[in-house]
This record gives sequence, C-alpha cells and structure tokens, in this order.
Amino acid sequence: MSSAWGDRLGRLLSRETSAGRFIPEIDGLRFVAISSVVLFHLHVFIIKKLGLQAADSRLAILMSKGAIGVQLFFVISGFIISLPFAQGQRGWRPTLGLRAYYRRRLTRLEPPYILNLLLISALLLLFGKLSLRELMPHLLASITYTHNLLYGEASAINGVAWSLEVECQFYLLAPLLAKIFSVSSLRSRRLLLVGAIALSSCVSEYLVPHSGRWQLSLPTQLSYFLCGFLLADLFALELAGAPSGRPSNASTTASVSSSMQRTYGWDVIGTLCWLLIMSVLLGPPRLRMVLPVPITFAYCAAFRGRLSGRLLRNPILYTIGGMCYTIYLYHEFIISLCGGMFVRVPGLAALPVGLSLGIASLLLAPVLFVSCAGLFVLGEKPFMYSGWPAALQSRWLALASRRQPGPALPR
Repeated sequence: MSSAWGDRLGRLLSRETSAGRFIPEIDGLRFVAISSVVLFHLHVFIIKKLGLQAADSRLAILMSKGAIGVQLFFVISGFIISLPFAQGQRGWRPTLGLRAYYRRRLTRLEPPYILNLLLISALLLLFGKLSLRELMPHLLASITYTHNLLYGEASAINGVAWSLEVECQFYLLAPLLAKIFSVSSLRSRRLLLVGAIALSSCVSEYLVPHSGRWQLSLPTQLSYFLCGFLLADLFALELAGAPSGRPSNASTTASVSSSMQRTYGWDVIGTLCWLLIMSVLLGPPRLRMVLPVPITFAYCAAFRGRLSGRLLRNPILYTIGGMCYTIYLYHEFIISLCGGMFVRVPGLAALPVGLSLGIASLLLAPVLFVSCAGLFVLGEKPFMYSGWPAALQSRWLALASRRQPGPALPR
C-alpha cells in the first residue's frame, strides 16, 4: 500500500516535458539551483528577524552566497532551450519551428507567472502593503516583463521576477543565438562558443554600466546562458537518444543516459569545481567573472561522473527540482508569511548563529515544500501539457453548446 501511495504521489508531483523526453540530471541540477536560492532567502529572513551577525558563522556566510542559484538556472535555461536547435541542426531530431518555440514558451511559462503575480497582488492589497494605485503600475510592468527596464529595480510585487525578465529577453533572442549551431566545423563552433562566453564575461564586468537597468538585464548574464549552449553542443548527440516519458523506477532512470561514458575521474573534477565555485563566491567580487568556467565543468560532471550522476538521478532530488519554477515564484513570499512563527522558538536567538540558522531552516523547510507542492499541482502542472490550450478551447465550446437554447417548438 505504501509503495502504491508513493508511486501515486511521485506521478502527481512529477514534471511533464513538452517533448516527452526526460533528463533526470537536469532536474537534479535544478534542485541544486533552487536549494541555493531558497537558502539565500532563508538566510536573509532569519538573520533579519533574529538580529544575528552573519559574519559569526561559516554556514551563514555560505547561505548568503546562495543567490548564485540564479546563474545556475541561467545555464540550465541555455542548455534546455538550445538543445533542440543543436540537435535539429545536425538532423538528430525534427527541426524546431519558431512558431512552435514561441508558442510553447508562452503557454508553458506565462499562466503560472501571471497567476503568481495576481495572487500576491491580492494578498498585498489585503494586508495593506500597497494601495491599488501604487500596485497597478508595478503589476502591469511585471506582467509585461518590463519592470527592470522601467524602474531599474526588481519587481515590487515579486522580487525574484527580475531573473524571469532576463530569461524572457534570452528566450526572444535564443533562436538567433542558436544560429551558431549552423557552423559545420566542430572545432570552429566550440571555439566560437568559448570565445563568446569569455567576451560576454568581460563585457559584463568591465563595459556594462553599474546601474540597476543594466545589471538586471541580459548583457550582464549572457555568459551563463552561453555556457548552456556549449553544454548542449557537447551532449547533443548522446541526449538525442534519451527515452520518452518520465522514469517510474530506478532501473529506467539509469537508462536515460545509458549512452554516456562515466568515470570516477569526472566525479573528482566535479567536486573540485563546486569547491572552486564556493571559493570564488567567498573571494573578491571581480572574481565572479570566471564563474562560467567551473560551472560548465561541474555540469559536465553531472553527465560524465558515476557518483555525481547517480546522486542527481535520485527521485527525491529530481522531483523537487522539477517543481523549481513554482518554488522559485512562491518561496520568498511563503518564507515571509510563515517564517515568523518559527523564528520565535524560545531560546533560538541565543544559540550560535549557525545552529540558529540550521534549526529555523529545518523547521521552515517542510512548510515550504508542502505549500509549493500544492501550488505546483494546481498552478503549474496543468500548463505543462502542450495541448492544454486546445483542450481548454474544446471544453469551452462543448459547454457553450450545452447552454444554447434548443429549437423552438411548433405551435
């Protein structure tokens, strides 16, 4: 009985893919990225509420660097978006049309985002945080992905939406950027990608103005998306044979990337790269321009390493990672809404900073997961099915036809 319930829960919380292909390592990496972002905002909330000094704890310092999860997401987005173009260009899968590409982005991502903005807006009005007159300009700017551009700062409704506006800019340009896959020479193509990554890193560090509008825009983050392009080029052929559907057990999960050659050496490389990423984050801010290099190698290790690949294919990790969009949209609001009751635990503030952070985070984590799981099932998963607009239209027409009056009876 427990196994049946577990399978049912797994199916309920599983992510649906538009192409019917599932790569568990990617959702495992999404888990790493969303965990980093959540820990960052937990750190900000708990430190502020308890009046703690973050510098007194190594855990607090590491959690304060969790914003890197956004850049980890940008690499994944670059990979996922460019992979069909890379495979289509080589003839390993049907060519992706622009109409289908933009339509899928619109029907998949817009409804959960708009629902999120409307729900949070309603709650902000209900709790008196903003008046309707104050809220409406920010709501319109956020819905149209122009808040960063118009205000030079993150959305007043949902602060994390700044990165979604950057993603939107990338989605618009991605088909043009994907023209790089038309370069037939493997060596030339990859040299161009590496050069573009290096150039965009230098541009973002030295040439892009340090103003809000520029810092919250694609030019400062392009290098991370291009890392995803490079990864797609590296693994396009091997992932072209990834089986359709979502695995239902460990044995089928292992077969998703069965064509990959895995070694323990890549596990070592991956571990060293993750340590290097943390070292760079703890160092001078200017060192961040080299982050695309260790991130790219760490992601390669996800597909090449034996132990790292096995870890990322863990069903718990990739299931939570598959819900990352909902978690990302709602986690900060849920932390603000529910966190107060947990940080008021007697004696918590008197404990060492690291222990206080750890306990408060562990108390908040189940509430955050359960809340986001419910929101995922209700507010995101229905829009993962590529045919939902047509299904909704047919249901609406069927309902409308039932309401139409029948022919008048003859007198």
